Amino acid sequence: MTSFLLPLLCAVLPQAIPSQASAALPGQLGAWQPLDGVEGVINEEIITLSSLRRSLQWQISQGKITTEAEYDRALFRIRDNEIIARLKVQAGQDMGLAPEDVDRLVNERRMRIKEGLGGTLKMREWLRAEGLDSGTLNETISSGLIGGVWEDSITGKGGGRGRRPRVDRFIRPGQLLGAYQECRADETLWHLVGGQPAQYILQTLDLPIDEAVGLAITMDMANSLRERALAGDDFADLVDSYGRSASPGGYTRARSARELGAIMGDDANKLIEVGTIGGLSEVLPVVRSDQVIGVRILRLAHIQPAQPPKGFLEPGVQSGLERILQDGLDERRLLTELHGLNRAAYVWPTASVPEQTSPDLLH
Repeated sequence: MTSFLLPLLCAVLPQAIPSQASAALPGQLGAWQPLDGVEGVINEEIITLSSLRRSLQWQISQGKITTEAEYDRALFRIRDNEIIARLKVQAGQDMGLAPEDVDRLVNERRMRIKEGLGGTLKMREWLRAEGLDSGTLNETISSGLIGGVWEDSITGKGGGRGRRPRVDRFIRPGQLLGAYQECRADETLWHLVGGQPAQYILQTLDLPIDEAVGLAITMDMANSLRERALAGDDFADLVDSYGRSASPGGYTRARSARELGAIMGDDANKLIEVGTIGGLSEVLPVVRSDQVIGVRILRLAHIQPAQPPKGFLEPGVQSGLERILQDGLDERRLLTELHGLNRAAYVWPTASVPEQTSPDLLH
């Protein structure tokens, strides 16, 4: 069908004037450089290398892609996203959307964008800043509308062209209560019901090992600084004068006990369990790749008390949980259907359709 398009169109370009992408990511002069080619096939449609490059121009111009490795990763990622978007659009087109209806909706969306930006001149400036032209904007809006009709028919937000929704979106009271009880039982989910576990701020004093003095002398220095802190010296001053830290005084941002334990290990948990403001850890080795690269002292600086979850009947709790559960169900339904579209279509190369990360809708 489209196999005649698959070979890359190449040319030797020793004197070619570099484009914006090639200027940021230069190739080897005198070598074969791809001008364009087929990067993907979705049924009767193709994705070209030039279209993907155009999509990356804005990221390159903003300095978000600076190396060849970043460029390659971004190219693969945007190709997969484009394949998934084309699958959605084709599924929407199969629902029988009238072209004149799509054109009308595109024009209405363009008018709303123009009004929101403040007029024609502002819209031109916005298009230029985003690296878009009028035709590309129309295509983007059209694809979003057609793919959105398909998505709404799958999630139950709509029924497609001239149809009623066929998906039950109602969240039963028992589901809401079960979700609430699960949130109350797990402090990592308290934020979903208006709560927050206790937060702890630590200070870290890190001393890297100087090869000239070795581990033993570094340990002696750390023990001496610890004794000074126990005797009343300001720990923040000791950090700033002798240690190495990413923040003045060595303060960490506020985190829960579980988060700090995952980052700093059992020694942080021990400080938190004791719960004494100003409490110090022992001098701890800092290990990387099975080698001791430094030593560390931890200090518990501050505790922010926990905020328990709101009650089930308090305003906003049930509506918030309903929205979270519905979003999770929508994602699950869409991913299930996307995998079906991907299997039923001719897609080259195989696209990485995301998997459902967790069977639990709250995580």
